Order: sequence, then C-alpha cells, then structure tokens
Amino acid sequence: MRTTESDLQRMQRDLEKALPGQVWLKLLEVFVPSGVADNLQIRAGTGMNRDKLSRALDKLEAASAGFPPILHLIDHGILRFGVRGRAPSVYSLGPSGAELLAANGHPGILPCELKTDHSIAHALSMLSLHLAAWQAGLTIFTDSIISFGEQKSIRPDHRILLPDGRSVFYEIEQDAKHSLIPRMLESLTNKQAFFKSSESYEFLPEVRMVVNLPRGTKWTRTLNVWRECCKLLVDQGCEELAFRLLVVPMDEFLQAPYWGYEVSDHWQDLTSQTSVDDARSGGQEIGPVSPYELNHSAARDNIVLKALLQEYNENIIPNLLQPDFGMFDVIYTIYMASNSTYANSSELPHESVYLLKRYLEMHPTLIDNLRRTLNQGKGHIRWNHMTIVHRMQKVINCFLAYHGWQSGRSLKVKAVSDGWSGPGDFGMAAEIHLKFGDYHDWQESVVYRALEWVLWALFEYGDEIGLGRPEFW
Repeated sequence: MRTTESDLQRMQRDLEKALPGQVWLKLLEVFVPSGVADNLQIRAGTGMNRDKLSRALDKLEAASAGFPPILHLIDHGILRFGVRGRAPSVYSLGPSGAELLAANGHPGILPCELKTDHSIAHALSMLSLHLAAWQAGLTIFTDSIISFGEQKSIRPDHRILLPDGRSVFYEIEQDAKHSLIPRMLESLTNKQAFFKSSESYEFLPEVRMVVNLPRGTKWTRTLNVWRECCKLLVDQGCEELAFRLLVVPMDEFLQAPYWGYEVSDHWQDLTSQTSVDDARSGGQEIGPVSPYELNHSAARDNIVLKALLQEYNENIIPNLLQPDFGMFDVIYTIYMASNSTYANSSELPHESVYLLKRYLEMHPTLIDNLRRTLNQGKGHIRWNHMTIVHRMQKVINCFLAYHGWQSGRSLKVKAVSDGWSGPGDFGMAAEIHLKFGDYHDWQESVVYRALEWVLWALFEYGDEIGLGRPEFW
C-alpha cells in the first residue's frame, strides 16, 4: 500500500525524533546511487560505527510499522570478490524509503526492484565506486543518462567530473561469458557512436572498466571475451575505436582508487593491438569476422552462434560423457565367460548371462533406459520385419549412448536379419575401426563377436537379465 502524505509526515517526524539532525536521511541517501547497500557501505557513507548503525536500522524499522518498509533486508549473503570474511548484511530501498527520499530532495527515485544475486552484486559494486569517489571529494554521476546526436543516449555506470571540467566514464563489470557477446557488442557500439559525436569533446576518450573479479582464470577469460568484442566491432565497422577500454580488478582499484588523467601500467588496455596479440598468444584465438554490417540481423545471429559454440566447447563439452573405451573390456569379459576357446558352443551361456545381468544391476540408469526403449508403445504396435529391426536399432543406440558412443563410421553396429549366422531370425552386425592402443589384454578380432553377442543377448535373454522379454521376440 502507498503511504498518504500525512502518514509520510508522521513517519518523518518519528524518524527525526529518533534520529535527530536528519541522521535518518543521511542513511537513506546512501541508497540513492544504486538502491542497495550493505552494512559496511552504510557505515562508510554515514560515519556510523557498527552499534550505532544497528540501532539506527532498528529505529527505521520501528518508524515504518504498519506501512510499507523503508528498507528490505536481503535474506542471504551476496558473494562479492574482494570482500573478506563473513558477507555483510545487504539492504535494498523499500517503498517508504523511496517516498521519504523523494520528499527530501531526490525526486523520481523508486524502490529497488533488483531480484537476482548477479544484479544486486553489480549494484553493490557500483555503490562501492561511488562512495570511493565521494570520499575523494569528486563529483560523480551514477547511472545517469547522457544524450547525444539525434535522439541517441548512453547510460554509463559512472561519470566522474575531473578538475579541468572534462569527464571520464567508469563501468562496473563482472564475469563475462561468450553468451553475453551480443549485449557487450551493443554496449561497445553505443560508446563508439558517442565518442564519434561532437558531444564527446568534454570527455576523455576512454572507458575505465573496473571488474568485480580477482586475477585468475575467470579474469583472463573475461578480458579475452572483451578483446574479442573490440576486434569484432573494429573489423565490422572497418575503423579504429574512438576510445580506449581500460580494465583493472575491483579489489585492487578500491585499495588505491585512481581518478587522474593518465592511467598507470596497472590498467590493461583491451583495445590496443598488443593486447589483441597477447590474447592470441595465450591461446584465445579470435574467430573470423562476418562480412555483414554490424546492424544486419544475420550478422548478429552469426555472432551469437559463434559465441555460443565457443562457450559450449569451453564449459559444456568437458563435462559431457566422452566415449568410454572401457565398454569393450566389459563386453569382452561378459562374452568370454561362456565363449572361450574351450567352451562348448552348444551349451547355454550361463556365465555370460549372469555377468550381463549383474552388470546391468550395477547401472540402474542404463537398465531403466533400456527397459523404456525396449517397451515403448507396448501393446499398440503391429510388429513386422521393418518395425522389429527399427526397435532393435533403438535399443542398440541406447546401450552405446550410455557409454558415450553412437553407431557411425568408426563404430558401426546394426540390427540385421539377412546375413545373421546366429540363432533366430534377427541379430547384430558390428564393424569397429578404432585404435584401441596397447592397454587391453584381449584379441581385437574377438571384440566384434563379443559386441554382437552382448547386444543380441539383451533381447534373447531379456527375462533372465531383468529387462523382460520383448513382445516381438
């Protein structure tokens, strides 16, 4: 519910009585730049010690009793690099807090609507930089819109006013992945347009990017993604960037904030040719550039697809099941238990069936997948030669996929009826063109027969091994 004007005045009177000298307003003004703040930031912005802040927060809560909250306490910690020890409590600006600020010199401010930890962490980092500039006595504009050209605008995280009247941009960034390249390209494109406009003459031609990451693997990957975006922008526009993109870790920056005109070597320039060459030498090759113009929809799609593929190869593929050569050891052991050179081929393969049953029991996911594939559509299919072979092939594919394989050129397994020399009308035909290496202790020529037999046994001995007999068998 919204507080009425009289309710707001009563709340303000109660606050002034509890926290005289507009201490309550000074506390709320910490939330103006980003809508969120943690205990440490509130203390830095107000000069309160821990106990005094705790009492002040209690008084804010008491003053809003029966009305929308002045502040919301976020019910879990927000991970931020550079913040050591226990994560400080984080608060967001509530409806009554926004109305109090609007009535006291901050028109247009709204309650915080940030929901995700990522967005909250970004806002907290923005506030940290804002407070550092404020403590240095600088004029800083946070999250403000700058118009230029014909109805164009940009919205940097921060604009710092330097002593000579010029300004410089500071941006807060976090972990960058290839899936974010479209958004990053859009941001760089807008900045390129701004720095090529006449309105940019009052700005240093650079963007100082403070990244909320420590140096390490994620830091290196993030910088390489930004380098890739810079190169894409240059190559597609066929012109040099009109600004430099400089970067430094957040924790290092806050230890010694820098607001001067010439940055030190501590800052890395992601837009220099040397920087691009360094990225390549580090194994982060920047891919080919699309011939389309930047604003062409197909070019955008191509960039997204390449970015997604690179991220998939880097982050998803290593975690996917890879072809397991151990599968051939398993089938060889199962097969040879009843089919060694001294075994009578007319005897029932009790040992092999037993081992196959126990192997499936060791892998409940595999046996569930096989049962589901084997019995799909049970009672509703009219079985004939074609449908039987098709169903058998699906079971084969299911077994191979569990072990990271598929039937293809190097490992080809087919359900057949013609040419099958074993018992019954349907069987298997396997072709293996793989280099197994020297680690195994079995004859490769026998593996063909072992693979064919184990896959055929899934149908022939379905009851014995726990799969159930197929209705077409």
